[in-house]
Amino acid sequence: MTKTLYNKVAISIIGCLFMVLGGFVTQGWALPVLELTDDFNKTTITIVDNGSGDLNPTDGIISWMGTIAGWDFSMTMGSSYPATGGADKPELHLTVGNISTSGAGTVSFKFYNTFYAWNPALSGLYSGYGGSVANGMTVEVQTYLDDALMGDFGPSTGAFSGSSTSLITPKDTNKYTITIDGSISSTGVGQSGSFDVTVAPVPEPATILLFGTGLIGLAGFARKKVKKS
Repeated sequence: MTKTLYNKVAISIIGCLFMVLGGFVTQGWALPVLELTDDFNKTTITIVDNGSGDLNPTDGIISWMGTIAGWDFSMTMGSSYPATGGADKPELHLTVGNISTSGAGTVSFKFYNTFYAWNPALSGLYSGYGGSVANGMTVEVQTYLDDALMGDFGPSTGAFSGSSTSLITPKDTNKYTITIDGSISSTGVGQSGSFDVTVAPVPEPATILLFGTGLIGLAGFARKKVKKS
């Protein structure tokens, strides 16, 4: 094989790689990242959906269980596209289950993903969270579209829930980052809890209308049953 032929083959391979990577980006396919930081010891654990330890590499789901400083995480799971949502419909879901601590302190968490397409039909994003933690333990959560704050929840203790709708849209519809940011604080040994956080597209008006129509239909059906009985 001549040198010229080698060069042509190399150029073809590089071209194919660019096409694959280009398709990867235009599909909105990115790697979600979860960071856990013990604020006292400044120890950070970073988990990326890059296939390391994952059963299904780059499937949009990451999970971790273990100990960071005095904190024990029985289960931490984050999901995003392609596991949930769409290439142009960004979604993030974070579940932190059964956290317990050996003493007072704070752990910060950040779960984020970058997207490369935005559906112009979307009017904004919904943020919601809920869970339950022991007395003396608090959870605080913020959600962001790039640097713009969408939802601000807490500090919360006991059983809690909340939601927020933001009509903010990205300045750059071809590249933007959705982030779930927050902290968990404890005041003593043995405190525990769990919570969930979600960022998803605001339901489209047509979807809300159909849902409302369905509820009206169910109410009418219920009234008919009452009259018959």
